Amino acid sequence: MRRQLRSPAPLGRDPRLGRFPPTGPKALRPALAEAPVGYRPAPMPETGARRSARGIQRPLSEVATAARWAQVVLHGLSCASSMYALEPDGRRVYRGERPGPAWQGHGTFPRKTWTLVGGALVRIEVHKQRWRLSGTMRTCHSRPPDDLASVWFCSLVVATALWGWLCGEDGLHRHEPAAPALSERPSPRTVQRWLVRALAHAEATALSLRRAVIDRCEPRPMESYVGGGLSPPHRRWGDPGKVAALRSGLYHLFEGALALDVHVSLILAEARGRKHDPLKTWLI
Repeated sequence: MRRQLRSPAPLGRDPRLGRFPPTGPKALRPALAEAPVGYRPAPMPETGARRSARGIQRPLSEVATAARWAQVVLHGLSCASSMYALEPDGRRVYRGERPGPAWQGHGTFPRKTWTLVGGALVRIEVHKQRWRLSGTMRTCHSRPPDDLASVWFCSLVVATALWGWLCGEDGLHRHEPAAPALSERPSPRTVQRWLVRALAHAEATALSLRRAVIDRCEPRPMESYVGGGLSPPHRRWGDPGKVAALRSGLYHLFEGALALDVHVSLILAEARGRKHDPLKTWLI
């Protein structure tokens, strides 16, 4: 039986924290401070004895309610965990791990990104550790789990924006966002581009998200926390198979976070920690 983290991790640098641990989320979890969300889902309906949720399909009208997700998308990873060390000068720095014994610290550099803080969409500045190979001019840096290359939004904002569109039936321009703060930014055209990029590896993303939720549900089966699958979509998609895979993965992510009382950003970080190669594309 896996030992669960009961108290928040101290704020500061953790030598155990790896950039992307090769052993998956087990090595990443000690650095994640599970801030209480303060939300408890309603109990499942019972008929004499508690029924298993396996095989029960929910209509989208039950799932697509922004109020359901408001409590689990309050904070991005920079606020929901201690992975970003708070320096004396007030900077939040992601140190990561040394790429190898021949690599030495070579300062930090800033990165501005949009994230959710207390339910509001704000632009924050974080600093990433830079490394230099001794005797050469070759450098690299440690990439945080919520940092998406060439995207000015964190993984929480991207996943929440995609889920708000895919779980509803009102279309791209009329759907209700899964978080009220995302009603103005990102734009519908940006979310549409994210979907095209996400569909390129939708199966791998869905598998990583589902396994991260299963890992947190142990030793109980995931069906004890997450109900049955979604009903088939009413609208037509260009690639229905990949859209269904991505929507299923996001469904397990948000439903699992809601049932387990965990921030979505923490499960996203654990899901990315399962990737052995940190340079590979994640989510989009």
